[in-house]
Amino acid sequence: MMFFLWLLTTFIFKMVEVVSFVHCVHSILPLKKLSVSAIDSSIDAELEYELVSSITKIGQKAWNSLVTPEDSPFLEFEWISAMEETGLAVTETGWQPVHLCAYSKETNLNGERTLLAAVPMYVKAHSYGEFIFDQAWADFAQRQLGVRYYPKLLVGIPFTPAVGRRILMSPSLKSAGKNTQRKILTFTANFMARLAD
Repeated sequence: MMFFLWLLTTFIFKMVEVVSFVHCVHSILPLKKLSVSAIDSSIDAELEYELVSSITKIGQKAWNSLVTPEDSPFLEFEWISAMEETGLAVTETGWQPVHLCAYSKETNLNGERTLLAAVPMYVKAHSYGEFIFDQAWADFAQRQLGVRYYPKLLVGIPFTPAVGRRILMSPSLKSAGKNTQRKILTFTANFMARLAD
């Protein structure tokens, strides 16, 4: 119980620091710079890739269809949505959601595409709330190398020290074979590499 109270208190103090640090951030990195069209879309004729600015635009049913019983509950829609909808993980606090999604090009009877894979990602203006203490790297990059460390892209879940998968794929892809999984992983790797350029 004491650990939980300590964790909650630390979390609240960190959030106060975050809000005071970036209280007026309007846009860390415009989404147009994070365009999936910059990557060769001929990699796959069966899939469409999209950057989504909020998990609520993906939807609970679609997102949770990618989460398996072995995954952390922090990967579930309800947790990530709570972080974004309460204002804890939004652009104004230094957490700009840019979730990478892979959809099938085919639509169902309702005209909806099927979400086949997703990567929870955030463009960050700081290192608060990650449980990865890279402030020394940021300081070194800026002072010694003259390189901007922020904004940076974080593949992960806000305020969550839990380990586990971060490239979520539909269980239905296992029966489809490794080819589709490989295409999704290749596209994701190419997309991230392009961002680093």
